[in-house]
Amino acid sequence: MELLMERRKTHIDEYFVIYYREMYFVAKQIVRDHYFAEDVVQESFVKAYKCQEMLQDIRKVRAWLRTIVTRTAIDFLRKISKCSYTSLEQMYEESQQAPEHTNSVEQQSELHFQYKEIHACVKQLPTNLQEVINLKLTNDCSDAEIARRLQISLSAVKTRLHRARKKLKHMYKEQN
Repeated sequence: MELLMERRKTHIDEYFVIYYREMYFVAKQIVRDHYFAEDVVQESFVKAYKCQEMLQDIRKVRAWLRTIVTRTAIDFLRKISKCSYTSLEQMYEESQQAPEHTNSVEQQSELHFQYKEIHACVKQLPTNLQEVINLKLTNDCSDAEIARRLQISLSAVKTRLHRARKKLKHMYKEQN
């Protein structure tokens, strides 16, 4: 049994040497970053090492590794997108914090600058989207309250908010 485990360990080491470059390119196509691709490949080979007993046909090792790398890269992207998402409401609230809640003048200045950038982007939106986003951000109105004030349906409010956020996010990314 120990001999079999030692042999498999050797195989994984060999596969690493043989397939690393190809697996790196698979990962890089998905994550589109050199360093992230390296991380994904390393993590994938660790997973392969831990699950090597699942490999039943040694002739399919390349496809098996590609599958692990692909799934690991997709999981990585999901994790990154969850962590890096910041809503406009969060940015607006942070930029409106009272000075005593910020740690430094530099932070306070950065938040004020972000607020000005967001405000400038809002001004560029069509009027119907401006109304909805201003009521949401500055007046802190619920969707139902916005619908009542503007005399439009709740679904129209949600649609306009979605479109406004999408356009603002796009404009904000272009500026930065």
